[in-house]
Amino acid sequence: MEHTFLLGIFVTIIGLVFLGTIILNLLAIVYILSTQDKTTIAMLVVNLAIADIIHAMGIIFFSSNLFTRSWIFGEFGCKFSLAIDVLCTVVIVYTVAALSIERYIDARSILPAKFRTLITFGLLVLIWTLGLLLPYPFIFYTYLAESTNTININNKNSTITTTIYSCQSYLTENELLVHEIILYVTAFIIPYSIIVLFSLKLLKFLRVWVKRKEKLTNASITRRRTRGVKLVLCIVLSFLICFTPFWIFKFYTRFIVDENVRRPLLQRILSYKKILEDFDKNTYKTKFFIKIF
Repeated sequence: MEHTFLLGIFVTIIGLVFLGTIILNLLAIVYILSTQDKTTIAMLVVNLAIADIIHAMGIIFFSSNLFTRSWIFGEFGCKFSLAIDVLCTVVIVYTVAALSIERYIDARSILPAKFRTLITFGLLVLIWTLGLLLPYPFIFYTYLAESTNTININNKNSTITTTIYSCQSYLTENELLVHEIILYVTAFIIPYSIIVLFSLKLLKFLRVWVKRKEKLTNASITRRRTRGVKLVLCIVLSFLICFTPFWIFKFYTRFIVDENVRRPLLQRILSYKKILEDFDKNTYKTKFFIKIF
């Protein structure tokens, strides 16, 4: 009875996260595209929304695998679900990094608007290219493995044998380790360094800007830029708070703890990865995306 109740709560949460992700991101895209002023930050938010929607599709694969304990989507589903998970993770984190860079450049008025638009478009092309390259091992070296599971029936001298399917890789443990290190550096160390660096630059600039704003003649521009800086800093901060523990835990369980400890921990904790990610993304989009413009 308790198991059924908890399962019902879990299904409800997953359903709300999935629907919330799709609806909120679609609303963000429609709102931004309906405005006449297509700024560079609008391009980045639309890109982030598209990546969120694609990433949310993984909830279908993720949740069904938890409930059935067997992969039901075939070999293509293995390749597709793993590939979009890596792809969207990379695209999302680098888009947030690009947001912090764009806000800093805009606040400092370093480059003209047309040039910033061209640079932003080029960055988006590079981000998606990188995102498509990193899932390479999952696309070409993943296969569907078949195994059997025997269950003893209570109070009866009989058993039931079921076939279980799971996603496996042709790569060796060392090859997978190399890819994980590359992914860790590419999807965590590099973008997080960019985010932290430009966030600190924004904070420093904001402090100087506040001191100077009384001397500026155009108060509306001052308020607009200050507000934009604060909002992006809030987005970046919420992103770091929600994603950093996951990457630290992933590094700890992969490279430090013993294998016998790692497996149960991963099964219990990492199963909530998508829920936490989508909750974070939906939260800051609901609060901030309209005010940015």
